[in-house]
Amino acid sequence: MKRLCFLALLALVVVPAASAHVEATPERVPANSRVRITLSAEGEMSVPAVKVTVQIPARVTGVVVHRQRGWRESIRGRIVTWSGGRIPEGQDGKFSFTAHMPPSPGRELVFPTLVTYQNGQVVHWIGAKSSETPAPRIELIGGPSLSSSGQPPGPGQGSGSANPPPPAGEPPPPAGEPPPPADQPPPPAGEPPPPASPPPVSTTAAGPDDSSDGGTSAWVWILIAAGVVALGALALTIARRRRA
Repeated sequence: MKRLCFLALLALVVVPAASAHVEATPERVPANSRVRITLSAEGEMSVPAVKVTVQIPARVTGVVVHRQRGWRESIRGRIVTWSGGRIPEGQDGKFSFTAHMPPSPGRELVFPTLVTYQNGQVVHWIGAKSSETPAPRIELIGGPSLSSSGQPPGPGQGSGSANPPPPAGEPPPPAGEPPPPADQPPPPAGEPPPPASPPPVSTTAAGPDDSSDGGTSAWVWILIAAGVVALGALALTIARRRRA
């Protein structure tokens, strides 16, 4: 009889109260996002809790542990520990960290947690949701749309256009000017455009009549001058004979 009473008392000490769960908030977070998670651990024994240890799921990355006044934080691999503080019976301790969630909407992430008390007793909050010691957990909901690489789409992706928009700060092409060929890269930013091609120069050769006209006109003037000189000489000769 005494043994049964001892076992019953031991069960009351070891099994935590149903309302003293370790809980994670928020309970739902966007997938593929960086969020802050807070664990709430309630003291459930007559002695204070002095250490809280949580295991981070494998696909949760970039964990940054936040300071909690009166506690020392440490992180080794996927194990985060807060120690040195006190959580009295019936009070809550708040412990936070920031991390990047995996791109898996609809998935549930489990954070197994151990709470150590001053008397050396350890309560394992690692069970299923329906157990007496459920592990804290969060649900991933639909976040930003993902590309095939698992990352949010970059500029120009998913727009349905084969040609991406021009870079910021680059003026649009003049109206009526055809776009450059697909295999020709655009000119570097800040470089002036190449000069326009000069208009073709007419190279029509002069015909044979042009040179002949110039030569004929010269001979006509020479003959006229010779005639004038001859007439002048004839007039001078006649005048001398009359005087004689």
